Amino acid sequence: MYANLSNQPTILIVDDHPTNLEILYPILSKAGWGVRVEVEGLQALHQVHQNPPDLILLDIMLPGLDGFNVCQQLKADAKTADIPVIFMTALTDTADKLKGFSLGAVDYITKPFQQEEVLARVKLHLESQHMAKLLHSQNTQLQRLMLELETRVEERTRALKESEAQLQQQLAAIESAIDGIAILDVQQHYIYVNQSHLSLFGYQQAQDLLGKTWHCLYSPQEVKRFQTYIFPQLTECGHWQGEAIAQRQDGTVFEEEVSLTLIEGIGMICVCRDISDRKRAEVALQQSLHEKELLLKEIHHRVKNNLLVVSSLLELQAEHISDLKAIQGFEDSQNRIRSMALVHEKLYKSKNLASVNMKEYLTELVEYLCNAFDAQHRNIEMELDLSPIFLNIETVTPCGLIVSEIVSNIFKHAFLGKSGGKFWLSAHQNDEKVIDIMVRDNGVGFPDGFNLHSSDSLGLNLIILLTKQLRGKIQYRYEGGSLFQLVFQELKYKGRL
Repeated sequence: MYANLSNQPTILIVDDHPTNLEILYPILSKAGWGVRVEVEGLQALHQVHQNPPDLILLDIMLPGLDGFNVCQQLKADAKTADIPVIFMTALTDTADKLKGFSLGAVDYITKPFQQEEVLARVKLHLESQHMAKLLHSQNTQLQRLMLELETRVEERTRALKESEAQLQQQLAAIESAIDGIAILDVQQHYIYVNQSHLSLFGYQQAQDLLGKTWHCLYSPQEVKRFQTYIFPQLTECGHWQGEAIAQRQDGTVFEEEVSLTLIEGIGMICVCRDISDRKRAEVALQQSLHEKELLLKEIHHRVKNNLLVVSSLLELQAEHISDLKAIQGFEDSQNRIRSMALVHEKLYKSKNLASVNMKEYLTELVEYLCNAFDAQHRNIEMELDLSPIFLNIETVTPCGLIVSEIVSNIFKHAFLGKSGGKFWLSAHQNDEKVIDIMVRDNGVGFPDGFNLHSSDSLGLNLIILLTKQLRGKIQYRYEGGSLFQLVFQELKYKGRL
């Protein structure tokens, strides 16, 4: 099959005679047209549908599907109907030519081919096809523009009607608004007030305010405050919102919330409302919140004291026990109680009763454990790297117990047979609010084959249970000593009945 890589316009030759192809192909190619060739009618139909040419030179006498049938099928398909078809034939019968024209062909080229005739007819119909496409495109564009123009006119008409309707609705809304709304001109005289504005300041009719300045609604001191502080901000930003002390027609005063907006070429829009009741409610609410805050602090203080009492009772009880294992259990319980008591102590002393500063909490917790396990005399050092993370009590309590268990385990087991050692504690939070706490030491570590999740130790089982409570993950590995890594996020507070 012949092929040509030149650009459009493209001509498809459908002819099964090599001699004809050898004549036509160079003639058309040298003229600067892209040329494709097919030798069978069915293949030609397939190619035209896959890649439509600009013009088809179609032989009538083809094997299988003849040229007339090919042309008939092309013209019956909307996708290919506009492609010009020129029949190539040696037939001179007028009836055959009429048949070709009736099927939609635009011209005939008679064999044997004459180069000038071929070029002239092909050029004529390519130009005609180009002009037809151009005309069709321009007509389509013109129709689209006319349709757009009609649509715009309809839209503008509809928009004007909608704007008029909206204006009426807005005016009705302004008149029925519970806020006082007024419009002042550039000289700051009232040119419109709604009914709520009149009622707010104790007036009956709009004529009582229209044409007057806003000064009549405020005391001289408040007028001076507006002129000195508020209007410069309004001029700079175009809008101001705040509170003021207003004065009714009968001389009584009230607290108002007022919003001022400059409108270029008009003046200013004022929206105001009486907030006296809200101010009284805010004062009462602040008093109530202060009382509740004192009550919560007292509760945390008493819970802490009660936990410390329990811890002291355990210490007294341990003095009457000789079993070392039982004594150790009492001491572990005391450390756990101290960890929980410290949470309530931090909340009691905190200005924010909703959260605890983990940096301060963990620092005090570890210092307490160091004293409890006599770290200084045992030559055990600690190093802290803590970020100021704030967590609620539901998260802090299990987290503190986990750290307490791990650090207690370090003091009890990590440095057996050694003259001293060191442990590290770090706590940080990333941008996704994920908290990473790491505790490691340079001690002897756990025995080979140790599995944190299958241990029968009460302390380690407690660590697993508390990690589940945090919905977190904890891992153990040996890196020159034991290393525990706890990862979790703050638990959401769940309201209780």
